[in-house]
This record gives sequence, structure tokens and C-alpha cells, in this order.
Amino acid sequence: MIPGIGPLNSADDLTVGQDGKAYVTLNVAGSVQQVDVDTGRTCAIADGLPSSSSARFGSGPGWDPKSLYVTSFLGTVTKLTPP
Repeated sequence: MIPGIGPLNSADDLTVGQDGKAYVTLNVAGSVQQVDVDTGRTCAIADGLPSSSSARFGSGPGWDPKSLYVTSFLGTVTKLTPP
């Protein structure tokens, strides 16, 4: 279970990495959570990202495939390196 109460727990998007873990954006909470789908354990990999909307691993020229790119409703793109 992803931590948070009510609207703070509203996930907007998720993607699955090559590590088999899910990466979930919580737009109201402004965080990105890593979820181990086998154990259900979660880990916040980023906080303070208001209106986070989507997360995708890099693909194509100029986009690092090991980095997670998080877009927001504010028009920002944030590059994260998951643990």
C-alpha cells in the first residue's frame, strides 16, 4: 500500500522499470513512489514535485534509459535516478 490518506494517495500514472518495480506518481502529494510488486513494499524516491503527472524511463536519443523522467501539470520535466 502506498502511504497517504485520501487525496494524498491519488496516483496519476505508473510505469514498470526493467527491475520489475512499479514507479507511481502521486500528483497531490507531489511524490514518486517505487513499489516492489512482489512484496508490496514502497519507497519514496522523490518528494516536492508538485502536480507530478507521468513517469517514464528514458528512451531514444538523448534520454538516459536508467533515469526516470517525471512530467508535471506545471510543464516541468524532472530527471530522477532510482535506487
